[in-house]
Amino acid sequence: MLASALASERELKARRNIIDLLRSEAIHMHVTRHAARWSESKEYREQQAEEYEKDLSLIRPSLPQLIEALKSTDPNEGATIAMILRAFGDEARDALPLLKKLLPSSEYRDRAGILQAILDIGGPDNSLLQPLLELDAQDPQAQISNEITTLYVVLGDCAIPALVENICSTPAGLKEYERRRVNHRALHRLVAMAKEHNSAATALLRFLDTDELRATALSGIAASKLRTDEVTAMLINALGDEDKYVRDSAVRGLADRGGSTAGAGCTH
Repeated sequence: MLASALASERELKARRNIIDLLRSEAIHMHVTRHAARWSESKEYREQQAEEYEKDLSLIRPSLPQLIEALKSTDPNEGATIAMILRAFGDEARDALPLLKKLLPSSEYRDRAGILQAILDIGGPDNSLLQPLLELDAQDPQAQISNEITTLYVVLGDCAIPALVENICSTPAGLKEYERRRVNHRALHRLVAMAKEHNSAATALLRFLDTDELRATALSGIAASKLRTDEVTAMLINALGDEDKYVRDSAVRGLADRGGSTAGAGCTH
């Protein structure tokens, strides 16, 4: 079905280029998040973007056929179509009901891509929280952890109460190491969200009194855009902490805030 929707050889090549670029996007984001600078030149990135737009232009006339193909395709091929539709953003809005219908029957790794497509096309949608939580629970070995974290960040505020609950309590019957894994994984999701959502940073404040969570929670608050008297005082106090990781996070947090920013208020 997909082959007939994108019939020409040039269209198929453009499709492969788009999928390759979207798959590499997560790696690009991971590198830029943890490195001081991205090794590729600005000119090379601009050239990539230009080629990407050419590929989109080539496929755009086939957009209605691609959406129609979702109605009768198998889940694996549907995930591939979802990756292509994701590149078109709001232009592919007619595909949203079909993509949501595709979610339950898809393999769990494919569901991450379909959820990302839905969010890229339609924006944050509270109805996606439960499918995301289920996907998170089905990835105990963290094979798609980065993708899931990105989904939480995009989904935004509606995910925060569920993550807090997963930090504070876990399903009955788990062994101690499984409980700790669920708690810490949810905490790291919340830390990642704190960079974009002040509400996530505020939620992290409650974990500063828990020894095993304190250092990670503080790192998220320090990296956030949350600027209040309480946060500034907390970071200054952390400069004298016995844990070097806590002290380093406090230094970075205060430096990002220009030293003392008492009274600066809360920004988004």
